[in-house]
Amino acid sequence: MKAAAGTGEAALWDAGRSYQRVILRDMVVEVRLGLHPWERHPERPQRVVGNVELFARQDGPFAGSGVAAVLDYDRIRDAVRAWPLRGHTDLIETLLEELVALCFADGRVEACRVSILKPDIFNETGGAGVDHVVEVGGAGTLNQSLEAAKVGGRIEVIGVLSGFSQQIAMPTLFGKNLRMIGLSVGSREMFEQMVAPIDEAGMRPVIDKTFSFAEVPDALRCMKGAGHFGKICVAY
Repeated sequence: MKAAAGTGEAALWDAGRSYQRVILRDMVVEVRLGLHPWERHPERPQRVVGNVELFARQDGPFAGSGVAAVLDYDRIRDAVRAWPLRGHTDLIETLLEELVALCFADGRVEACRVSILKPDIFNETGGAGVDHVVEVGGAGTLNQSLEAAKVGGRIEVIGVLSGFSQQIAMPTLFGKNLRMIGLSVGSREMFEQMVAPIDEAGMRPVIDKTFSFAEVPDALRCMKGAGHFGKICVAY
């Protein structure tokens, strides 16, 4: 577990700004998880390994700022440690989506990287990865995304927070038959410039449904059903 802020190793979006980088690595718990018949035995939970990396804006020095200035990673660790207490979960993606939502529950978090691995699912592999990776790091993290994706998975690159230059692990890309797609997005400043006139005009979005944080799976199912009109919100 490591935290860093400022320029140098933790310099991400803008060299003129400071960011906190918080890493929780190799969190291992046993959960009842999976679609295969052998994964559904109630007395045979399996190990999963979780990794979380948070990037949050740091507006000033830590000195004198107190505990409130530091990202609270205990809530993420506690959520992972509570997984053994939940009922059976069919898809590893469900845990992944819940963990991502928890990361962004802190408004200071501008980006995150989350991976969950089932290391014991097949004897002939090093684990099973996820179907869909949202890559925001760029040069510093792209090969980690290649490793995290399952065979036939997809990687969507929406940011280059740690630079453009990168030696891509081509054997992994081809060997796992991965698809990698580049998507362009704007900066936070651009988003704030877009929102400012909307706020001044008093415009309000149409909200179809609001779910509690515990109902995140229901919110995702609602979005997947494509029957909503307006925004789907999660209150935390």
